[in-house]
Amino acid sequence: MAEIPAVPRHDPGNNRYVAEVGGEVVAFSEYHLRGGNIYFFYHTQVDDEHEGAGVASALVRFELEDVEARGGSVVPLCPFVAKWIERNPDYNRVVNQRIMERIGAQEEND
Repeated sequence: MAEIPAVPRHDPGNNRYVAEVGGEVVAFSEYHLRGGNIYFFYHTQVDDEHEGAGVASALVRFELEDVEARGGSVVPLCPFVAKWIERNPDYNRVVNQRIMERIGAQEEND
């Protein structure tokens, strides 16, 4: 499927970032905000008809750049966000490494 131009934006009232196509929300990425600037991304979803069109990738790129511009950091609990960062390692600069290390240590002890 060809890439569809999506317009991403922050929707802070609903603790999420959304991507719109033709004025309709077709994808979203939800987060919990902790400490005023740590975004725990836990779920990303794309409408079926827009899957594979680059909408979610555009959304994740936007949200990471927006969080960074706000002076924040992210904890990518959502598998899609985590995998996207893995494929785009320059964005590790936005990941809260301290928390990720604590999560990793906790998983090792479980």
